[in-house]
Parts: sequence; structure tokens; C-alpha cells
Amino acid sequence: LPGVVLGHRNIPMNSVGCYVPGGKYPLVASAHMGIVTAKVAGVKRVIAMTPPFQGRPAPAVIAAMALAGADEIYVLGGIQDLAAMAIGTETIAPVDFLVGPGNAYVAEAKRQLFGRVGIDLLAGPTETLVIAD
Repeated sequence: LPGVVLGHRNIPMNSVGCYVPGGKYPLVASAHMGIVTAKVAGVKRVIAMTPPFQGRPAPAVIAAMALAGADEIYVLGGIQDLAAMAIGTETIAPVDFLVGPGNAYVAEAKRQLFGRVGIDLLAGPTETLVIAD
């Protein structure tokens, strides 16, 4: 249509928050998918958060975060860590963008935070049951 312009716009980000699930099942690959991508894109500050696993930090997930190049690592889980990354706390500066998979609660938290920060996508819960004959 006349007057319509399509294209891409690259907007640099100073900081990205990566949520790495780990409450029931630590997801090491999620650390690399979020953190490495942000680092390769040139994001200056990449923070990563994961919930404790069986009451303690999951060593494999923490190691994956460190090896991926996270500038800050926190063990805090669920929607609380998304809020801490997006809004900030007394000790954690807020980020520009949130990435990472999660359950329905994480998806809803990201939906509510969208606008305050950018988000990668609203993925649905991964707990899907298929019954076939």
C-alpha cells in the first residue's frame, strides 16, 4: 500500500536477562541458547538466573552459565527472577530484554512484563500429552 514501509530495524541492547529453567529438570542447553546468543550479538551485560535444584544451585547449570559468558549469575527461580531482572532490585540493575523458556507461569510473567522490557516470545507450556491409537 502507498505509505507503508517494511524492513528491519536493529536496536542495540545494553543488557539481557536469561532465564534458565531448572526447578524439576536443570536445562543446561538453555543457558547456552540465551547467554551465548546475547554475547555473540554484542550485548554488554548478560545476566542469568536459574531456580535451585533440590534446594541448591545445580552445578551443571551454573557451570554452563559461566562457560557461556554470563556477567552475573543468580540462583533465583520462577516468576520472581523474571521480575527481578525486568524491574530490578536494590542489588540487581534491570535489563532491556528477557529470554528463556519456561512453564505457563513463566510465560504469563513475560506477557505481563512485555512493554517494560522486550521479550523473546510467549511460548506455551511444554507439558503436552499426546494420546494416539
